Amino acid sequence: MLNALNEENLVHALVFCENSPFGSIIYSQIKAFYPAAKGFFCHLQKNETGAVTAVASCLEGTANLLTNDKADFDELREFLAFLSPNNLFSSQKCSQFLAFGQNDSGSILRLCAQPEDIPRRTAVPAHVEEIRFLYDILYGESAAAENPPAFGGWYTDVSHRVRHGYARIFVIREGSLPVSMAMTTGETPHCAVVGSVATLPGHRNRGHAGACVQTLAQALLQEGKAVFLFCGESSPFALYHSLGFRPCGHWARAKIQ
Repeated sequence: MLNALNEENLVHALVFCENSPFGSIIYSQIKAFYPAAKGFFCHLQKNETGAVTAVASCLEGTANLLTNDKADFDELREFLAFLSPNNLFSSQKCSQFLAFGQNDSGSILRLCAQPEDIPRRTAVPAHVEEIRFLYDILYGESAAAENPPAFGGWYTDVSHRVRHGYARIFVIREGSLPVSMAMTTGETPHCAVVGSVATLPGHRNRGHAGACVQTLAQALLQEGKAVFLFCGESSPFALYHSLGFRPCGHWARAKIQ
């Protein structure tokens, strides 16, 4: 049975999410936006014994879903169709069970090997005041992203999570401005997902992206966290492989509307 997140089931949802790359995104959203944020929704599903079988969140039109093998996928399918987010991000196996039209997919990578090549530069943590400049690195006219989010919603989301400690960003600067970046898109006490890896066109092919990912990943490893990365068709798989990331699963993005 699905129920909205509340004070009674909050801890159950967080524990269910804390060891999964998909769960880390939901975990960070709960920590940053529950209970007061407008437009944030989170529900968890429990079976007849009271065990959590799924947690779903929705923010800015994107739903994230974490399930186990005992989830009631019929109930989840009906709920998500009613919620009607723009898209759903989950494991490929989960997406296949739900039978929504798959829009995009790729590999889940985990950092589990020594890097083959150490980047020559070391990235540094971004200042909160720099966050507005990072939007152009990710979604500027020369960026490859399709259907980029509106600046206002993106900035509110990222700056809020960074200020409250549920996301971190590392950058390479040229002069006084950042030209390359990587950030955690989800973090729990036990794992984290690295994403939003990008470099301005005039500064590419200099090892900046690798330095950002490597520095951020090493900081997470030193905290005892498993480090994951979602790799798509246009992602630089060879770069991530050289940094020690290896495939461990598949993700999917489904179109619900």
